[in-house]
Amino acid sequence: MWQKHPSGTCDWNLIKSHFYQLPSEAQIRTLRFIFGEIASSDLSLSIEELYSEFVETITPACPAICGILFILKEKNDMTVSITSSLIESVIGEEQKQRLYFLKDSKEFFYPCNGYLAISDIKYDIDYQSFNGVLTKEIKNEELYYVVSFHESPVDLFGREIDWLLDSEFTEVAKQVLIKNTNAEVINGKYYIHESQEFFIKLFVIAYHIDDKCGLVSDKEKMIELGYLPRNNAYQPLYTNYIRKYAESENSICRCGDFGDSDPKNNIPFFWCNKKMCVRRGHFLLPPSEWENYRFADLLFIALGQSSDSRESVWRVNSEISQFICDYMHIFRSNDRNIYSKPLNGEEEIGIWDEISSVYRNIYDDDDDDEYEEDCDDYSYDRDEPTYDRYNGSYAQDEMGYSDDDIDTIFDGEPLAYWNID
Repeated sequence: MWQKHPSGTCDWNLIKSHFYQLPSEAQIRTLRFIFGEIASSDLSLSIEELYSEFVETITPACPAICGILFILKEKNDMTVSITSSLIESVIGEEQKQRLYFLKDSKEFFYPCNGYLAISDIKYDIDYQSFNGVLTKEIKNEELYYVVSFHESPVDLFGREIDWLLDSEFTEVAKQVLIKNTNAEVINGKYYIHESQEFFIKLFVIAYHIDDKCGLVSDKEKMIELGYLPRNNAYQPLYTNYIRKYAESENSICRCGDFGDSDPKNNIPFFWCNKKMCVRRGHFLLPPSEWENYRFADLLFIALGQSSDSRESVWRVNSEISQFICDYMHIFRSNDRNIYSKPLNGEEEIGIWDEISSVYRNIYDDDDDDEYEEDCDDYSYDRDEPTYDRYNGSYAQDEMGYSDDDIDTIFDGEPLAYWNID
């Protein structure tokens, strides 16, 4: 019963004595909880101790846990390369063991949904909300971006949204901002130095922040030029839905090292195999979000949660993600001699020319001639299930609940999923 909803003080002796008896999904959930306790300083355990108790024992954990803990232990030295033979020395060489490793270890990595672009399709204005605003200030003769959070989410007109009043999303956003930046909090405002501009773009888009300084939105400039009234319901391009424009051969997202921005609209994207992708930003999560921990979170915690290690963590995350993808591709081969290595910019970064754009004319049904290329009415899409507003939540990413499902069943709060487990 406890492993279904881990909480309270960990009985470490009880956990380590029965851990191997749990099904793999329960082992993964419990390991995430343990790392959450370590991150919040409620439990003091090292990777070496976890590895000793869960792997170097006569009753080892499932292949995914053994493999992930091995990689975390080895990557304490960032220069170490993970090889297929090393992994198989831990998880086993039999096809069944390797299959279980690949199937379950995917839980620790971000899914790849293909190469994504900004589509024509706008959010339903009734569901558009903002959790705060972004401005900028000069402080000590340096430029800072300033995030000010609302007490509760507001709509495009600045009115509180009743059905989101009890949402914990804003509090999580604050914790994410602290976790991923060297933000200075002054009078409730979060000051982030301009050197972290790319991160701010990703954060503004992922956590629904109203861009008031034109970083990724042209709304304020249009207001200044008189094209828009001050109090309007204009929806900036960066709030549109994202859609797949090309297939990917990978099921795990391995991009992240090479970010850039569209010079026309400043919207951020990532280079991946020389293709552009506007997938949502990945962030190190606070302990309250332990259910959604990925490999990057575990590595960051294992390294002591030092702000100096953030960049290295994401670099290693890309390296291991690529290794897992490669291992999937050669799964049935007898020649499985592969190794992990940092991604190569020359192989990843494509060419940006005058016709390049993060925006594409993408419709949900490419074969339907009913929709003209310049059509402005996208109401037809509102009846189709979408998976954008709660991207990153367990309820959507792992359990497959659509935006409307979460709005209807969970009152717009994806964390409420755990109430029906």
